[in-house]
Amino acid sequence: NNANANANANAANADNDKDEGLMEKDGDSEGDAARRKEKVRKQKQQQEQDIRKQLLALQTKLGASASASSSTDGDDKSKVATVESTGTGTGTGTGPEKKDLDAVLSAVVTETKASIANQTLTEEEIQLRVEKFNAAPLFMRKLVAKAADMDAAPLALTSDSDSTLEFNTTALVLKMYQDEKMALTNGYGADTGSNANGNSNINANGKTNSNAQLPEFTQEQINEVLDAVKLVPQFVKNMYGDEMKNNDTAIALMMLEEEWQSGNLKLAVMPEITQKMIDEKLQEFKWVPQFLRGDNDTELAIELIKSDFRRSGGKKVLYVKGDSGSGESYASSKDTDGGSTSTPSSSVDTDTSQKGGGGLFGAFNQQQLKSDTDQMVESLFPESTRKEGTEINEGQAVLFMSEVLSKDKIWAPNQAPQKVSGGFLIRGTTRFETGAELIEAIDKNLEKSKLRNQVNCFYVFDPTPVSEEQMSEGERPPVLFLTAPDVVRDPAPIQRSLVSAVAFGTIWYNSLLPFLLNEKYMKMADEQLALADASMSSSVDFLNDLSFPLFVATVGIQAVHEIAHVIAASNNGLNVTIPTLVPSLGTGLTGGITSLQNPPKDKQALFDFAIAGPLAGMGASIALLVLGMTATASMDAATYASLPELPLNMLRQSSLVGGIIDSITPGLLTVPDAALGTKALQEVNIPLHPFAIAGYFGMMVNAANLLPVGRTDGGRMALTLFGRSGTQLVSFLTFVGMFILGLTGSDLLLFFFSFVVFFQSELEIPQRNEVDDMDFSRVLLATATGVLVLLTLIPM
Repeated sequence: NNANANANANAANADNDKDEGLMEKDGDSEGDAARRKEKVRKQKQQQEQDIRKQLLALQTKLGASASASSSTDGDDKSKVATVESTGTGTGTGTGPEKKDLDAVLSAVVTETKASIANQTLTEEEIQLRVEKFNAAPLFMRKLVAKAADMDAAPLALTSDSDSTLEFNTTALVLKMYQDEKMALTNGYGADTGSNANGNSNINANGKTNSNAQLPEFTQEQINEVLDAVKLVPQFVKNMYGDEMKNNDTAIALMMLEEEWQSGNLKLAVMPEITQKMIDEKLQEFKWVPQFLRGDNDTELAIELIKSDFRRSGGKKVLYVKGDSGSGESYASSKDTDGGSTSTPSSSVDTDTSQKGGGGLFGAFNQQQLKSDTDQMVESLFPESTRKEGTEINEGQAVLFMSEVLSKDKIWAPNQAPQKVSGGFLIRGTTRFETGAELIEAIDKNLEKSKLRNQVNCFYVFDPTPVSEEQMSEGERPPVLFLTAPDVVRDPAPIQRSLVSAVAFGTIWYNSLLPFLLNEKYMKMADEQLALADASMSSSVDFLNDLSFPLFVATVGIQAVHEIAHVIAASNNGLNVTIPTLVPSLGTGLTGGITSLQNPPKDKQALFDFAIAGPLAGMGASIALLVLGMTATASMDAATYASLPELPLNMLRQSSLVGGIIDSITPGLLTVPDAALGTKALQEVNIPLHPFAIAGYFGMMVNAANLLPVGRTDGGRMALTLFGRSGTQLVSFLTFVGMFILGLTGSDLLLFFFSFVVFFQSELEIPQRNEVDDMDFSRVLLATATGVLVLLTLIPM
């Protein structure tokens, strides 16, 4: 045996020497020589593996012969030596033959490992590997660098989109080569030769296979990883070499082996799923709507139970079938919240700070606590963009890059998708000059993709904290924000209907109040109430008759506001909900909430929708105010005395309204300087036609809705003018001003401040294209509207 092994080894060395001599041919370039030497090195490794297989086959035959001899002599006390073959059986053997064979086997393995460990790369080979690495896509180079823990320095890019990464590529290539050698030596990994029982740790494939080495993965376990591998783009698989790039199963098996060797994969016995466990899981998610659960609740419960087991213990867990008494069993226990959790009954590494290990995307596992990036993204985008249970996964993000962005080269990613709250950010560059062209191309490719109706893509400014690289370069390129398809607010029709019903009640109350401020009608109402207290016939229906025109005028102004919204939405391809009227005791109505049911295509679409309602409402209010004041000025004394009234102080809260009133009825709101702030002034009421009162309230309400805060019409306009970060600053300053003015006398602004803070504080859902600027005419219109709002809300 020793002679045969040495002969084979000498023959292999002779062949290698012969091949190495070929590298010195005249006319070979340095690159050709490097490639030739790389090929020779691989041939040498293959020959060494062939020698091992021959030795193992020889050992198996020798063991079988010895077993037969031992059986003839009746010797039952011989020691058993087990050799793993291809899985068909074992042989036994004793005596010096076994010892000699173990010695030869151990010597060959030791020599092979030492040979691999001593191998080094020449300068030409290093340069060749660097060139191959730099030829890979940029984001994949970053991915490899991050997985190799070489991303401590910022992976910045220069102005050239094809530039290399700002770290030592040669060092990374050398590190990858060291990992390659380690993998080869682990493949030969018979450090112990045989175990304590004499059982060899080496199988026919040259792999270690004892209890401490690689397990035999079942097809079910391989299929679990195979599902993720199938989502990986082909250009990523090509990096595994020609032999594996088209073999998903081989890649999945390699990933399992890498995770096992790195200690990030754990074996445990998958417990039997009982009906009780299924019932408990069904009880946990019974609140989930049926359309989200699917057709088979039991199957969903089983999958969720398996998922709970897989994620227990702080590591990825690979389960093998077995009895409850063998291996690790898992028990279900109750946590402090009363929920069911699954933990291993034996000791398990529970270090949840581990970031995760192998696999294509293991380096990008996210921390459980919210990062600064997630907090910033959540402040810029509404909660509806991150609905629980609907977020997309990393596989979908990678598939989107492969099936949608790679086609026609509409977007060139420069790194892997970045997980953020609500979805993924995809950084890169586009060949299109405008965001509108980019979104149109994305929608065209997405329509043909498997991800159709599964994702939504937005072209937005970078919503993450400014990096040092961006600060040094002074630019923040836009990114693609990939989310779930549903990013709109839940309609909640029942709650909104109830709110609108209350709003009609406050409008009716506010229509009665101005008539009760007139002493004539107040006296009549008191008389009817006295009759009612005396159990005599009474009626206040006259108040309903008087207040009806004011009620209709108030509702009419809001109707004009909402109709303008609907028209603008239709012109810009937007679907909107039925408006929800918001009540107010001061003005009868705070405004209306009209939510978007699909994202606007760009800034102009959102701007047109936002400004249409308030401008139409303001126009209708001014028209009614002028009409009402003209009627007031032409009335006789008796009719004038029967008009509803508003406090003089309230009318003076608007410079624009006061100016219109003074222009039609000069001096009506004039107050001597000595009377300003006196108690007597607070008790002065001014009779006005109902249309004038409706016009006044309509102007104040529509102007308030144009303030740049939250998800109001003004907030939407600010979003198109200043962007999300700029709108946050403008909103904060507006909130401060509203609060101060509210405390100093404007009940309307104080109430509106409270309404926005509690119900409309979030920004609007993203537009498909938030990068392209609006045309200048809309900027001028927004400026004029802002002046109109200030004139309306600033007191006289």
